[in-house]
Amino acid sequence: MVYTKKKCNTCIKAYVGQSGRPIIVIIRYKEHTRYIINNNHASVYATRILSNKHEYGETKDILKLIKPCRKGTKMNYW
Repeated sequence: MVYTKKKCNTCIKAYVGQSGRPIIVIIRYKEHTRYIINNNHASVYATRILSNKHEYGETKDILKLIKPCRKGTKMNYW
């Protein structure tokens, strides 16, 4: 379980999310990117980028690991 932050290249806002996947968050970011390229609003991050015509960027510039934690009910408390 990980918490990540994805920032917008155009404005100061960021999307904070959680994933039950291990630290393979790069795969999840690639999914968000694929949604953006295909004009698919399947994720909140993609919807924000598409709806506001904002820019997204490379994983190393956009994605930040906030906190790794164990999957389960405690992850929702953090």
